[in-house]
Amino acid sequence: MKKVGVGLLAGAITLGGVFAATTFANDDAPKATVTNGEEVKQKQTSNTNEGTLSIEEAIKTAQEEGKGKVTDVELEWERGNLVYNVELQGNGTETDVELNANTGEVLKVKSEKEDEQDEEITLDQKLFSASEAIQLAEKEAGGEFSELQLDHDNGTLIYDIELEGKQEAEIKIDALTGKVLKVELDD
Repeated sequence: MKKVGVGLLAGAITLGGVFAATTFANDDAPKATVTNGEEVKQKQTSNTNEGTLSIEEAIKTAQEEGKGKVTDVELEWERGNLVYNVELQGNGTETDVELNANTGEVLKVKSEKEDEQDEEITLDQKLFSASEAIQLAEKEAGGEFSELQLDHDNGTLIYDIELEGKQEAEIKIDALTGKVLKVELDD
């Protein structure tokens, strides 16, 4: 009876190891579309490619949820999903709107008293695609996308993109032209 129990245990361990090896060896990770129908490699497997939101669409949706001027837009991985976090400020209130970047679903709206007035992000010109900016950053510095922030830097609207990999990198790209402005590598 002991031999049968040990044999079953050994078989279960072997099968478990084979399952784990085939599961983790699969490099065909699902893709998460960011904007303009282009893809960015997905870190976790819970997203789909349907209903992708551009930054402009995320801002429009956020403005329907909260009032004020857009002061910050971030695109990042949260709980296995690619999400936009859009900050609006107006009338002494700061509103943060979290949106699923693939479906456009509003995940969370949080308002609080405004602590300081940030510079407004205006979209009076068409932006360089966030998806293309991410691909450019990955090509420029290696690594995989972890976060994108649309922000002002010395009067220029920029994408501040963070990458993870062998070394972390922060790349600043002009959000209107797609020109790489700065590459910082951390060990």
